[in-house]
Amino acid sequence: MPDLTGGWSRHAASLRRLGLAPALVLFAILVAHTILETARDALFLARLGPQHLASAYLAMAGCAVVAVVTMRGLGVRDPRAVLIRFLVCATAGTAVLAATIAKSSSVVFVFYVWTGFIITLVVPSFWTAIDRISRIAEAKRVFGRIGAGGVLGALVGSAIAGTLGRVIAAHHLVTIGTVAFGVATVTAVVLIPPISLDDPPVRPRRAEALSHRSRRYVALLLAVGLISTTALTLGDLTFKRVIAERLAADSLATVFGMIYTGLNAIGLVIQLIVTPRLLARWGVGVTLAVLPVIIISTALGFALTGAMVAVIALKLGDGGLRHSLHRVSSEILYLPVPATVRDGGKLVADAIGQRGGQAIAALITLGLASFGATARVVGAITAIAGVGWLVAIARARHAYITQFRDTLQAGEIQRDVALPQLDAASMRLLSQLLSSPNEVEALAALDLLARRAGIPTSAFDHPREAVVRHALALLDNKLPPDMVGVLARLREHPDPELRAAALAASTRAGFDRELLERAVDDSAPHVRATALAGLAAHDGATPAVNERIAALVAGSTRDRLALVSAIGFFPDEQFRSVLYEVLILGELPVMRQVLHVLAHNPELVEIDRLLGFLEDSRLRGDVRRVFVAVGRPVLERLIEALDAPRPPPPPW
Repeated sequence: MPDLTGGWSRHAASLRRLGLAPALVLFAILVAHTILETARDALFLARLGPQHLASAYLAMAGCAVVAVVTMRGLGVRDPRAVLIRFLVCATAGTAVLAATIAKSSSVVFVFYVWTGFIITLVVPSFWTAIDRISRIAEAKRVFGRIGAGGVLGALVGSAIAGTLGRVIAAHHLVTIGTVAFGVATVTAVVLIPPISLDDPPVRPRRAEALSHRSRRYVALLLAVGLISTTALTLGDLTFKRVIAERLAADSLATVFGMIYTGLNAIGLVIQLIVTPRLLARWGVGVTLAVLPVIIISTALGFALTGAMVAVIALKLGDGGLRHSLHRVSSEILYLPVPATVRDGGKLVADAIGQRGGQAIAALITLGLASFGATARVVGAITAIAGVGWLVAIARARHAYITQFRDTLQAGEIQRDVALPQLDAASMRLLSQLLSSPNEVEALAALDLLARRAGIPTSAFDHPREAVVRHALALLDNKLPPDMVGVLARLREHPDPELRAAALAASTRAGFDRELLERAVDDSAPHVRATALAGLAAHDGATPAVNERIAALVAGSTRDRLALVSAIGFFPDEQFRSVLYEVLILGELPVMRQVLHVLAHNPELVEIDRLLGFLEDSRLRGDVRRVFVAVGRPVLERLIEALDAPRPPPPPW
């Protein structure tokens, strides 16, 4: 029989490598939610009327706050597990409502509250889980795909609901939404990989202060969420009130489906085309201001004219931007928050910000209704809330820059994670920190810049040689024209290790035999060793090259250290025997350098030849890092070694 489990695993792993797995999960979630959202709006307005919407939003807010506080009290640290549990609850709860919704109008009220409540928990849990998945290449491209997957899911869901709404009753859409949530649950189980719960190390003296500042920053983001959701909910209530007053009840499902399809199509275009360009050019502060400006202008237009086109434009702006440009920009605000604060704080901020804002809007609406206020008055209040939203964004942008700097200086930003594209302000800040004399800050900034924007030439003029060497190590096979001159200059640097690193980077970019043959006669062993390793790796080891490599092995400790460092530049299989030959000589600096090379090139590791080094307390940490890099193949052998009465003796 074919191995179906293995086949699924291979397909899932392939999707993860392409960055499509999270996009498919979010796609499935929003297909289900949008189908249910269309059904709930049609059923609620037809059976209960818009006068009960405010009460529904208050109930949503109360349920969401209770659920989030309960989850925090339980201390759940695995966002993937939380996401899957919420999806299972969404499927089961919606199935119960689907079986009873046709029997009672009170069930329609419960259904309205349920759909808003459960999506408040599912979507933040999804983004938290994705934020903790590490080692995804080209993070900004992957994040764009995730956002596009969500917008496309909303588009497909609204199209399905709008089409089916023409031929079946609205309450049957609830059953279809149940099935869609079941599919989303299976998709999440298969495609979201297990998540590492280990946090990156923070310098102890800064950890407490950073945590305190981060919590204040998250509290500010919660306030922004409250104000923004208040404005958006007031606009949404105005839209639904106008639609309910001016359209027949039996056409609501079809009309909502058409409108939601249109706004999600707009959102998909914005996500794929507009969002990356705006973020790169103007930064998160400007992109966050786009939606409130649209809300202010359309709400004010409706308040002044009462035109239905103004309130539809308001809804199109809301639906077209909220889950694309605005969502991406909001996620970027959480980028500089340490993982230990972000995992718990973000879920609370999202839930309370969204449902708390809806509750505030509901109370405002109930208060206005008691005075007999018209929809145009609600539109005017929406515009005022939008102005407050803009003020809050200006404050959040300044706090974002400060938090980014503090977190980077504390070493708490994870450098290899599935994070959104850095905005223009963050890029400017990283460029400033790259010139810092503090080596840790400069290296952290260099890593982030290299992954998202390329290596700036200023990195090669840094006063710290460790920063310059790291920049050289990050260069890939394709060099821009300005880098060619930089490498030529560094090959003449007085520091032999820098000369060797520049020679290795030049060779990786383009093999130059004459350059390497000249370097073979350099006075510095690091340069000679790098030239020999480059010749052997690119052109095969000739007898002359082998003879000179053997001379380095038989030479001084400095010669052997230079040779191992050179092999790190060109970790070819042919050098495996050389690494283990110098490893057993017992020279601590050379041994540590060999283990460093093996940790970065696990394909060269021979597990049994390293187990004996566990007995040496000076090397145990280095060996452990090698074993962690190898992964599962080493686990059983490592357990056997640790369970043995005494580890095997070291081989020297």
